[in-house]
Amino acid sequence: MSARCDISVSRETGHALIRVSGRLEEHDCGLLAAAIRGAAGTKVPRIIIDLEGVDYISSAVIGQIVAERKALPEAGQRIMAVTTSARIRGILSASGIDRTVALFDNLDAALAAPVD
Repeated sequence: MSARCDISVSRETGHALIRVSGRLEEHDCGLLAAAIRGAAGTKVPRIIIDLEGVDYISSAVIGQIVAERKALPEAGQRIMAVTTSARIRGILSASGIDRTVALFDNLDAALAAPVD
């Protein structure tokens, strides 16, 4: 039996933070997409997906993140992901998501990165 996926969104000055924990599986794509779209609608420049609490991420979810990134305007908003898990980072890097979504080791690094 898989652990439930929890997604929460908070908005701060200059960014929206989407915290995810548990297993991110194909059936969670809609929840994550809604969280990203909601964050994008606030017009913050940084949409940060915090994957620190994630122990599994499916290829369908990775594809959904890429699709949401491609749906954003070319300038003005950026999706970023944060994880210190070597396993999750390896999965993300192997998928090629780092060509469209910047990966960071911690939230401070993501907040310091330029948007464009």
